[in-house]
Amino acid sequence: MDRVVLQLSGIEDEANAVLEKAKEEKTNLYKKYDEDIKKLDKELSTASSKKLAELQKKYDLERDTEEKKLKANCDEKIKLMEDNYNKNRNKYIDDIFNKIINA
Repeated sequence: MDRVVLQLSGIEDEANAVLEKAKEEKTNLYKKYDEDIKKLDKELSTASSKKLAELQKKYDLERDTEEKKLKANCDEKIKLMEDNYNKNRNKYIDDIFNKIINA
């Protein structure tokens, strides 16, 4: 009978050791998962920041290119208007003068 009690006590001790080891493994797994999640979050954040910076750079380049085109277009139209004015200035003055006189 004592032998059975000793065996049962030994089995209980082994079972408790297995349970304790399982708790430790569970804790270690949770720590590892937490570290992996933090690492993944950091990688995603870094990748997102990098992609955002690339998109911002591309947008800025496109905006600057479009701005230069618009400025060149406006400068060209202003030049054409100035040339037209300089070419037809006397005619415009005569037309205005005649309208005032004939009014």
